[in-house]
Amino acid sequence: MATPFLFQKSTAAVLLAALPHSLHAAEPTNGSPRPALLDLAVDALGGRMVEIWKTPLFTLSDPVYVNGQLIQRASSVTLGMLLTALVILLVGGILSAALSRWLGARFSKRLDPTTGAIVQKFTNYTLLFLVSLIALSAVQIPLTIFALLGGAAAIAVGFGAQQLANNLISGLILLFERPIRIGDLIEVGTSAGTVASIGTRCCQLHRDDGVEILIPNSVILQGTIVNHTLQSQASRLEMSVSIAPTAPIEQAMQILQEIAAAHPQIIGSKSLDAQVQDIGPDSVRLQLTFWSEAKTPIAIAKIQSDLRLTTLRRFQTAGISLA
Repeated sequence: MATPFLFQKSTAAVLLAALPHSLHAAEPTNGSPRPALLDLAVDALGGRMVEIWKTPLFTLSDPVYVNGQLIQRASSVTLGMLLTALVILLVGGILSAALSRWLGARFSKRLDPTTGAIVQKFTNYTLLFLVSLIALSAVQIPLTIFALLGGAAAIAVGFGAQQLANNLISGLILLFERPIRIGDLIEVGTSAGTVASIGTRCCQLHRDDGVEILIPNSVILQGTIVNHTLQSQASRLEMSVSIAPTAPIEQAMQILQEIAAAHPQIIGSKSLDAQVQDIGPDSVRLQLTFWSEAKTPIAIAKIQSDLRLTTLRRFQTAGISLA
């Protein structure tokens, strides 16, 4: 605790040095030297700041064992102790956030973004806990302060933070169980998009129109979610077309399969299937099923548009009439 006081004392000396020379020292009146006015002012100011620095804010009861007996020892928390702890927490929080982001980026590149997010959050929480312990130990604040904080937190959760705690726990479950991952194409209710991030409170869903949707973690964990890319990055897609009843159906189905196999964004190793979906008096409806690794609705729509355009051209060349 001595270092801040020396700094304060030296600062006061610099400020008082700017005063007129007549105030720097007082002339002796009775022939005996007396302390200079500057020294008196510095001592007074330094003593006052030391007094403020050591001002007790509150007192905690710290239970200790003495000769086998449990006694309550009063421990005062001063302004200086509290400010020192806050500085340690601030610096430690900035460093822990920077280190956790760096580790998260490294793991995201080497493995996958979801693993990187898990490493980042776990590292950040662990470092913050250690920094808190270091701050309490450095300023000798008794750990019984956690009893007060724990009671206050319990009251807060009981009166209005249940949903926040629910989302926090749900976010941790989503990160470790991984029912959804960053980059997955999912549907939540009437919203569909790509998972951009999984936070401690909510998940960020990116739609193709540029809209970002924030969905609480508890809604995702407790609701019904359609994940198109959970087991595989490939999604099963469909395209339908209607032709005249007099048109060669087998030839039309063969053309549909050839068109899908030639598309660069369709997985040719998976099954390409063309079937008769419906028959009516004026048309025969054909359905083409195929697989693609397109992850966004706009990319899927682009593939289906390419297939329809190519189908139209091939049917016109083959003389197959559309219904």
